[in-house]
Amino acid sequence: QLIGSPEDRMARPELAEDATQADQGVVVYWEKCMACHGDRGQGLTEEWREAWGPDHMDCWQSHCHAENHGESAFHMTSIAPRSVGPGALIRFETVQDYYDFIATNMPWWDPGQLSSEQYWQLTAYLIRENGGVLPDTIDESNAADLILSPAAAQ
Repeated sequence: QLIGSPEDRMARPELAEDATQADQGVVVYWEKCMACHGDRGQGLTEEWREAWGPDHMDCWQSHCHAENHGESAFHMTSIAPRSVGPGALIRFETVQDYYDFIATNMPWWDPGQLSSEQYWQLTAYLIRENGGVLPDTIDESNAADLILSPAAAQ
């Protein structure tokens, strides 16, 4: 069952003027991660694919996101794990570990395409969504010392 209308689920997030680093990560997630990892971080589930509508249910059809995609598309994996929810961060000990993973591997079709600032925003957002509590700003000066809380890792 869909939660919210497809239009609401696909809408670009609006930011307040005083948006935090994690708040800004919402927009990075929407732009770069949501298609594969879902609007709530649930992963590439059947329910999430249904939100895209019937024309986009089979992402792996020929010339869409299959191996023979055109220049305006990319090959898409058929499995994208949850980024929010139980166990999403369990393999990462520190905030730096998580940042390094994201910056090295995501987006999977073109890793490293985001700026360092965008990767930090995304890291802050995803940790917050997983129940982690962080300082207002995370970066290379403090991330290695920030242990992911059990709430975020579980």
